Amino acid sequence: MYRQGTPLDYDSIKGITCYHNNLPKKLILEITKFFGEKAGGKELEKGSRIFFQGSEEFYSGKEIAALAKQLEEKFDVTTTITLEFQDLTQEEMKEGGLPDAKLLPIPGK
Repeated sequence: MYRQGTPLDYDSIKGITCYHNNLPKKLILEITKFFGEKAGGKELEKGSRIFFQGSEEFYSGKEIAALAKQLEEKFDVTTTITLEFQDLTQEEMKEGGLPDAKLLPIPGK
C-alpha cells in the first residue's frame, strides 16, 4: 500500500497491491483469495502485480504486523516489511540509522 497509490499504467490505484514473481499460478490464486477476503476491493491484474482497487487500507504498525503474521502462518513464508519515509532526504535517513541497503529513494521524489 502506498499513500499516493500504486502506479498502473498512467494512473495510481489506491488499495493493496500484491507483487509476485515466479510463483505457481495455484499459489497466486490462493494469495489473491486471501487478500480479497481480508481487504476487499476490485481485482485488477497487470504483469506480476495484482491490484485490489479500493480495498481497505491500514497503516498502523499493529495492523501491518498482524497481516505479516497471518501471511507467515497461512503460507509458511517469511515476510519482510518495507517502509518508505516521506520527505526524508537520503542523508537524514542515514543519520537516523537506517541500514544502507534500505536507503532507496522514493520514485518521483
